[in-house]
Parts: sequence; C-alpha cells; structure tokens
Amino acid sequence: MNKNRYEVFLDIDGTLLWGSKIPAKKDRDAIKAARENGHLIFLNTGRGPGNIPKELLSAMPIDGIIAGGGAWILIDGAVIYKKEIPIEEASSLCGMLLSKKIPTVFEGERQNAAILPDERVGDAVFDEIAAESDILPVLKKDSWSKITFLVRKDELPGEILSKLNERFDVIAHPNYCEAILLGCDKAKGMAQALSYTNVPHERSIAMGDSLNDTQMLSYAQIAVAMGNALEPVKEMADYVTLPVTECGVAAALHHFGLISEDQLKGE
Repeated sequence: MNKNRYEVFLDIDGTLLWGSKIPAKKDRDAIKAARENGHLIFLNTGRGPGNIPKELLSAMPIDGIIAGGGAWILIDGAVIYKKEIPIEEASSLCGMLLSKKIPTVFEGERQNAAILPDERVGDAVFDEIAAESDILPVLKKDSWSKITFLVRKDELPGEILSKLNERFDVIAHPNYCEAILLGCDKAKGMAQALSYTNVPHERSIAMGDSLNDTQMLSYAQIAVAMGNALEPVKEMADYVTLPVTECGVAAALHHFGLISEDQLKGE
C-alpha cells in the first residue's frame, strides 16, 4: 500500500460531467494516472446509484462510489452501506405526489421511477408511475434511497414538504429540489470510505461545484471548487481549479502532486 496515497472524492454533475455522460479524455487520463500512482478515486454524488450513467462507469474505472448523498456506498465492487426508504413510506409519498401532479423521480439502486416525466428526465431509464395502480408494482422492483422533484422547493405543497421533513433533508436548487435521507450526507459517506480503506482524513481531497457539495468540501482536508462553481462554494474552498469544461479535475490532481506534469500532458 502506498502510505502517501490520497483519497479523492469527485462530484459528478458540474465537476466531471457537463452536458455529456463521459468525462473529457484529459480528466479520464488524469484519473487513470492518479490511480496508477497509488491514489484512490471515488465518485461522491447526490445521484442515486441507478441514476449514474453507465457510460461514465465504463469509461473511467474507479475505486468506489458514494451515491444518493451518502445513502449507498460501493467500494471495490461491494456495497458496504445502504439505507433505503421503507416501501410503505415510498408508496404513500408516491400517492401524494401523483395526486398533486408533482413531477418526481425516485432514484433506486438499479433504476429510476418517474411521476409525470418530462424532457428534464432526459434519456434516463425509468419506469413511469402514471396511476395509483402502478405504484407498488414499480416500487417493488428496486430499493430507493433518493428522490428528486422537478419543481423548486418553494413549489412543493406544504403537506408534502411536512411529510418529507420527517425523514429527509430537502435541498433546494434553482430549478428543482432533492430529498436525501436524514442521517446521510456526502461527508458521512466520505468518513465511512476513509475508514474502510484506512486512508487518514488528512489525505482526503474533495472536488465539487454546487451547494450540495458543501458538506463534503467542509469535511475534506483539501477542498477544491471548480472554476464554474457557485461563489459560496468557491469562498469555502482551499483551491479553485479550472472549470469542468477546461478539465479542472485533471488540473487539480496535478496541482496537488497526485500526477506529474508529463501525466497531465498525457506523455
């Protein structure tokens, strides 16, 4: 084992991906080089595991995944932690959301389920919940750890938000909101991964761009904000790298010495 190895935690959207399902070649090559140098690379995402593009995972071998905002952790191909929404609660929520016509995506371990899907769902694979009779047959196909609402948090009906607050942390974004199970977050997922891999906290690096990355950035020994990050994220970071469109992940790996100049250039 490389005693000087770092464990790097990467957000996906806005950090590795920007309008595509595969990171830029320069980022992919840099991540490969960092792993060859003995460092560990993890995805740390709010996406549920079934909502992570398969193209991303095929294009870029990694050491582990923290998904669903810390509700699901995979290391070396084994799930070491999983917290899910009880099916009775998921079913009750589905009924409320369907009756209020709230476009919603339930994110599972292997797939997604959508209520009133629209173009914002993109080409993600999902089963549609269009009627009460669809709820249990669809929900029984998978376990569910994350919910995304395709409306702003302030557009959620009060009764639904009150019910969500009993079990979830509802995080607001400009055009949508997401529900992460209470007791789970990206930082706690990092702590579990570091413990499992026996990498000390002082050798942890996190990279992100949005408000749902602030917990992991606060927890990491080294916090890296993307050049395209929101200003509050940049203000809390130890280092601001290049934007995702300019391969900021590769630049940061080089800046902190995880890869050489030649490896950055692909030589």
